[in-house]
Amino acid sequence: MRLEEHVNEGERWKNDSKGLSEPHKKSNSKMGFWRAVFCLILPPLAVIDKGCGAILIVTILTCFAWIPGVIAALIFSLKSK
Repeated sequence: MRLEEHVNEGERWKNDSKGLSEPHKKSNSKMGFWRAVFCLILPPLAVIDKGCGAILIVTILTCFAWIPGVIAALIFSLKSK
């Protein structure tokens, strides 16, 4: 294998690692179907990956009234990290 072929292989690997060859990758700004279902049924479960503060806020709001907890979970889920 010649040097140019090695360089081309390296460039192809870099492009693959950046995700350029994966058009099916979803963006983080969209909320998935199951996340929306969790927001409606168990709001604290929907924000478990958003951090302790989000979980605490949503849990408190859900304990006081279910609808504010759902709204807060939807807001936290729509925000990108």
